[in-house]
Amino acid sequence: MKKFAALFCLAVALSASAGAAGLCLATAVPRNIAFRRSVLQSSVADFTHVGHLVTDGLRSGTPLLTTETRVELPGKSPDNEQAKCATDGRKDTKWVVFAPSCWVEVVLPSPAKATSYSVTTANDESRRDPKVWRVLGSVDGKDYVELARMDDPQFHRRHERKTWKIDHPGSYRFYRFAIDSNGGGVAQDRTTPCTQIAEFDVLDADGKSLVRSGNEKGFASRWVSKTGRDEWLKVDLGAPSRVDAVKVDWTKGGEMPDWAFGPFVRPNGVNPVISPNKKTVFDCPMRKRPIKWEESDTFNPAAAVKDGKIVVLYRAEDNTAQGIGSRTSRLGYAETTDGVTMKRDPVPVMFPCEDDQKEFDWEGGCEDPRVAMTEGGLYVCTYTSWNRKLPRLCVATSRDLRHWKKHGPAFARLEGERGLARGSKSAAILQRQDPNDPSRWVIAKVGGKYIMYWGEGAVNVATSENLVDWRHEGMVMAPRAGFFDSALTEVGPAALLTKKGIVVFYNGKNATDGRADQKYPRGVYCGGQALFDRTNPKKFIERLDVPYFKPESDFEKTGQYRDGTVFTEGLVFFKGKWHLYYGCADSFVGYAVWDPAK
Repeated sequence: MKKFAALFCLAVALSASAGAAGLCLATAVPRNIAFRRSVLQSSVADFTHVGHLVTDGLRSGTPLLTTETRVELPGKSPDNEQAKCATDGRKDTKWVVFAPSCWVEVVLPSPAKATSYSVTTANDESRRDPKVWRVLGSVDGKDYVELARMDDPQFHRRHERKTWKIDHPGSYRFYRFAIDSNGGGVAQDRTTPCTQIAEFDVLDADGKSLVRSGNEKGFASRWVSKTGRDEWLKVDLGAPSRVDAVKVDWTKGGEMPDWAFGPFVRPNGVNPVISPNKKTVFDCPMRKRPIKWEESDTFNPAAAVKDGKIVVLYRAEDNTAQGIGSRTSRLGYAETTDGVTMKRDPVPVMFPCEDDQKEFDWEGGCEDPRVAMTEGGLYVCTYTSWNRKLPRLCVATSRDLRHWKKHGPAFARLEGERGLARGSKSAAILQRQDPNDPSRWVIAKVGGKYIMYWGEGAVNVATSENLVDWRHEGMVMAPRAGFFDSALTEVGPAALLTKKGIVVFYNGKNATDGRADQKYPRGVYCGGQALFDRTNPKKFIERLDVPYFKPESDFEKTGQYRDGTVFTEGLVFFKGKWHLYYGCADSFVGYAVWDPAK
């Protein structure tokens, strides 16, 4: 499994005694630290600062520092009597347990050798002091060895700190203070057993605390997210404490399977990279007059590499009508050398005209392209031809990405009327890395045939011998109730043949009814990835349970498509990185990048 770069922000709440100074981790003196992480994949993360985690034996070692969770001891102890107080370095707080036996544990960031330990009594009722206890050590938190034992510590006063040597010292990460019995102390009801201490500490050979160093505090916490949403984790350090640094170690909560691509990161301040332009005019051969062909929306782009540049073919809509699917779409051309800065052609490169595809193209237009290239440099574009009656998946080819030859509906010649009558759209032709030039990805064959994944409501497979005429081979993946792709699984920018299998990128739409995934807005589109067998393209293996890409910016969350979408359609390998282009709420073109080397 590989780590997935998750996003988080850090907030520090300063106590009154610390003052209202601005946050600077090198000098801030917070009592509370709060994390917010953006959930990307899976749900468990480890947060580590330089010190400790306290757990309570009555809860079988359940971590205190978990999302929206407090340890609830019998009797509902107040905040200054929780288990965390046993290692907060303060005598005016204490750990109170309504039981004669219990344990508290220190978890260090890494194994360390303790040669002694100390216990400090609490403020009242000496019979509540521990009388018989053991100190245990463990490397992994599973197997423990006894390091020391005490039968009668002989405390004489309140807030008394006594230190004892560890009989069998070793290097351990987990140090457990296990109380077997107290001095007969009870709670105020004079019946319920009650045990308390102010402090437990483990010390190195110089007598210094392994839990604290000076005023520094620390914690290690396992955060389990049950919602999958962006969440906050609040950590109470017990007292205002110097915080020099915070380390966030994402162990499982950011992981993606090793077959998946990503994370894709949006560079700061560059999006959207293509927006509507009200100045460009095109002489429309169908309307017989000039049209501002990209004045309303620019979105859903394909991408290809040619002559040391990325070429983006984007869907552009005029303003001849209102509503999704009511305007005429044409494909615009833009090129970039850095992935972001676009040089755009003033006129579209594919559009409805007086040709043999008029009956399929007019007057909805040419929509939602995907592009792949053969070893010989022929670009094959799959796009949706929309006559406002039935969407049809069509094929066009080009040598320069500007001049296209339309070949018509993909399924018409091999399937006849059945192929023409079937609504179809959204297709990605299988590609592989060119063995002679690893910087290129080219169209691939499996079993002697070209492979195409296509479909909107579900993912289907088709095969071809010439890249123009395709035969439908059946459905291979459908929506799932309760997941981000509960309404639609629409094929996205690419299908890539890798060593792990065939990775199919798709766009999942969340349902608007009871099937919806409650972690995401209803109706929203997010990016998904699925894995198929590399020798049997119809054999589904697995897919991501949460999206690898989802709407974040305002212009992604709302626009012409009000529920929000990041509709991924363009993916190219260029200068050692994967460049992703996507439609933003059917209104703009966005950009993100993944560097596999990182």
